[in-house]
Amino acid sequence: MKRKIICLLLAIVMVIGACAALSSCKKGGTKECTECVDTDGDKKCDNCGKKVNTKCKHVDEDENGKCDLCNKDMSSAAVEYPWADDDEIPLVFQMSMNSNGQSLPSGCMRYLAGEDTKFDAKIDTMIADRNAEAYWETNVKVTYKYYDDNDSRYGWGACISEMYNTIYTNAPGSPDIYCNFQYDLVGTYLKSMFANLKSTEYSGENYFEFTNASYNELVDNKGYMYDYMESTTLDKNKMYILASDYFLDLIRAFFVVPVNIRLLESVGMDITGDIDGKAGFTIDDFYKDVTDRKWTYDLAAEYSAAVYRKGDKNPGTGASIHDTLGFAIGNTGLHGTGILYTTEIEIIEEKIDPDTGEKTYYYPDNCEPLYDLAAALNDFFSKTGVLVVNKDYTDYGQSGAI
Repeated sequence: MKRKIICLLLAIVMVIGACAALSSCKKGGTKECTECVDTDGDKKCDNCGKKVNTKCKHVDEDENGKCDLCNKDMSSAAVEYPWADDDEIPLVFQMSMNSNGQSLPSGCMRYLAGEDTKFDAKIDTMIADRNAEAYWETNVKVTYKYYDDNDSRYGWGACISEMYNTIYTNAPGSPDIYCNFQYDLVGTYLKSMFANLKSTEYSGENYFEFTNASYNELVDNKGYMYDYMESTTLDKNKMYILASDYFLDLIRAFFVVPVNIRLLESVGMDITGDIDGKAGFTIDDFYKDVTDRKWTYDLAAEYSAAVYRKGDKNPGTGASIHDTLGFAIGNTGLHGTGILYTTEIEIIEEKIDPDTGEKTYYYPDNCEPLYDLAAALNDFFSKTGVLVVNKDYTDYGQSGAI
């Protein structure tokens, strides 16, 4: 991912999605039996029901890289867990449903925890098997908790105070790891509430593979989104956000601009010629405009003016949502974010100190590309057929200028 993502975080702009951060509080487990026994071979203690660490004596006689008995990966890439033979480690995983008012459900309960009982498809069986295998191999027992998606205390931006207060009090049973809005995770770690993923101060060890000096994301990143994780902190020796392929909804929300092909075909100029028997302007012509880098604000304004038709329900003199428009966008900072962060403009610049290797960040005295974008947008949204839609929109038309 591009390093300009740091601009998004420093500007405190919402990115819908989820990743994880570890609470900085430390906990220890308790042993329920003085001696656990498993006489029936179900891998659980006959007395307390806890998993018994009777590890498989792995055999790979057919040399296919997997254990003949339990199918465990026995290749050189197999991971060993030094703590797996000790007492079971309890871990509380607090998840947000991450939909911001049920607008974009995250699927954490189903795809991460495997606890959404509304589904019973093949993938749900695979999720259950994955989690069971992870438990058996690592000896870590995860308890999942969920913030109520209907409770405003757990919405976007509100989780910062909720996580801060919970971690600060460190009450028994409080979460060890959070899966939440990126905005809220960053806001919470800035309050010094999360563990540094690069640190060894908690146990003297650090088992994250990306902390190894030989780690190379381009060669074998183990599913980590390491470049992104680095971009969420200002200190190269600290990292608080854990992002990987495990968090399926990390990049689940995208800005899109729907294209009305019929409107384009009604006014467009044939560029590619007769394609598949279709003469005149087609979607292929539009694609060619884009791939040839000709789809600019000027061309979008030209098309918008060509398709514009005043609607019967618009009694005003300006453009209205009741008209046939070429381009419309909501008047919110979120939509503005979509425009700004799909450009190559760098608002905050990064330098590396040649002596210490430390990163430093600064605002340049001038940012001409940003000024040019603002001018282009102001001009574009004042054109015929282009409209900024306000929340308090009325039937009497609004100015399209911003």
